[in-house]
Amino acid sequence: MFVDIETTGINTFEDRIICIGVYIPDAGAIIIYDPDEETMLKTFLNFLIKDKKLIGWRIKDFDVPFLKARMLIHGVSDGIKNFKFAEIIDLHEVLSDYQVKGQPLHSSMVYEALGIHGEDYIYGGDVPHLYKVADIAPENIEVIKDHCRYDLVKMVELYKYLNACGVVE
Repeated sequence: MFVDIETTGINTFEDRIICIGVYIPDAGAIIIYDPDEETMLKTFLNFLIKDKKLIGWRIKDFDVPFLKARMLIHGVSDGIKNFKFAEIIDLHEVLSDYQVKGQPLHSSMVYEALGIHGEDYIYGGDVPHLYKVADIAPENIEVIKDHCRYDLVKMVELYKYLNACGVVE
């Protein structure tokens, strides 16, 4: 299962999750969105219980810690327990062996170099601002959800490419 989250910032205890994207090969991209963060986390937990293999970009450094912290805050202890048994494949970590040490490795660089293109027209860094003004521009929620969906689709393509090259299984 591929996972990507969009958040209001990078502080796990002060910021919140806007949406959680999961990509399941048989079902495609599913964006979990609810104004109530706890409801989103519980919905995500249903996917996590079924699929213990999580794949993402910087998933070990960002997505998983953020999800675990928000589950802790909301008392979704079953979610935290399920992460203990998950196999986590971090595509950023995998590709760091292919980058000169000390140099940044951004997903956009990798996608461009490998010819993986999507319809995304915003960057992840734009998400907190778009969310902040969503009360006066409610269409921003759809823009954020679309961004999450595009990120998932590009991650899947990257994983397929790396798998075909024998880099990941």
